[in-house]
Amino acid sequence: MNEYIEVRLNLQARLSPEDRFEIEDAIDEMLQRGHLGEVTGGGTLMSAEGEPEECDVDMNLIDKAAVEKVSAMVNRMGVPKGSSLIAGDDSFTIPVGTLEGLAFYANGAELSPELYQAFDINQLLDDMEKAMGGAGRIYSHWVGPVYLGVYFYGESYSEMYGKIKAIVSSHPLCQKCRIEQIA
Repeated sequence: MNEYIEVRLNLQARLSPEDRFEIEDAIDEMLQRGHLGEVTGGGTLMSAEGEPEECDVDMNLIDKAAVEKVSAMVNRMGVPKGSSLIAGDDSFTIPVGTLEGLAFYANGAELSPELYQAFDINQLLDDMEKAMGGAGRIYSHWVGPVYLGVYFYGESYSEMYGKIKAIVSSHPLCQKCRIEQIA
């Protein structure tokens, strides 16, 4: 019987459990196709308010060479900087990740009701993603008691921010918003 290496991919990504499932499925498909192993589970660490902070994808890989292949594979997929592959017994850690993150927090509770009725947050987010022009895209979101957090990942936080700055400074739904670099 083949002994697998238990490996955890720690993603420094703010992904809802549903969005993490999509990443798990994509990784599992690549592992199965390459005969490298399989995804065995995962989890999402949430803040006290319920906001995703980071996630894990658990895998059984066929050998240490498969770990190196998975490292290259997840970097091609695009994962945030600060992520890592960790052996189950912590015997080794491989840093992975090339993407930077931008969290946009729209205030969903403290603006006038007329603004929320007059403007569509989904249109605003579509406009922001289009303005990024491929420099970044939405990976996930979170709805909190006051803020809607939307998580964009791309090659450069500065470039993503620069491309949406004009929208953020002029759109009525961006009043009282916050923007943070998250990776």
